[in-house]
Amino acid sequence: VVALTNHLSDSIMLTLFTATSLFIAISSATKGVDISQPCSEFSCLKSSYAVDFTITRAWLSSGYFDSGSITNLKNAESAGIPYNDVYMFPCRGKSAATQVDDMIADLAAGLAGEPLNITTLPSNDEDMIIARGMRAGYTPQQKKDKIWLDPRNKRVINMTELSKTREDREIPEWRKTDITATYGMIWFDIEVNPSSGCGWGTSYSSNCDYLQQLIQAAVAKGKKPGVYSSEYEWETVMGSRDACTAAKAYPLWYAHYDNNPSFSDWSSTKFGGWSSPAIKQYEGDVKWCSFDVDADYY
Repeated sequence: VVALTNHLSDSIMLTLFTATSLFIAISSATKGVDISQPCSEFSCLKSSYAVDFTITRAWLSSGYFDSGSITNLKNAESAGIPYNDVYMFPCRGKSAATQVDDMIADLAAGLAGEPLNITTLPSNDEDMIIARGMRAGYTPQQKKDKIWLDPRNKRVINMTELSKTREDREIPEWRKTDITATYGMIWFDIEVNPSSGCGWGTSYSSNCDYLQQLIQAAVAKGKKPGVYSSEYEWETVMGSRDACTAAKAYPLWYAHYDNNPSFSDWSSTKFGGWSSPAIKQYEGDVKWCSFDVDADYY
């Protein structure tokens, strides 16, 4: 009886330890969403899922400014979400520096309530039906099986399920000082671009130079750049997983859809010379606040 009691006690303690460890792991995570269309559900995302940061698309893959980013940045701030970033899906066929400069200028104008530069806006509705980006976690076959061009008015958000309030967590170095800014990071989406005249091609060294030009243009304007990609997309755009280490000094947001909100996979999926990532996009196409979403974690 004593032996059985001790065995049961050990089993209970192990269960409690496992549950506690899982709770600690879950509660230490940070949640965020990224958005490629106008969103009105930031209050829901914050209250229901404790979303702590947003990333809204500010530049279309066709090489034009996404004016919906202005609404999203304002709405996210109004909902009390503290960190709000933007992402650029760059058009390889256009000047890197000009695109970055135009995006930053239009963000400043739009957020100040001033007119946008009409030359940076899409000239017709077809320009709005473009690759939405942030799909790097899909395998080549999955991309063939999915429609990854934006349907009209479809909202695409990426987020995590895990929760804890911002006050209870240590803020990463790359995230610090963003709290008072109108927007924080500029993430450059490095993946295959199907928009006409905007593909990367196979001039890999030149593609690496182009990414550096994007980063340098953001830094020159006093902004904080980061990179979004995946092992597969990096190999496709840069030629190999170990190529183009020039960007490794900047934060990496990587995509790997293994449904595992942790960086435990990084050693087997790492690329580009980064020793560690900043954010992981770990699951695609789940449903939150009536949106199709992808899950992100840090």
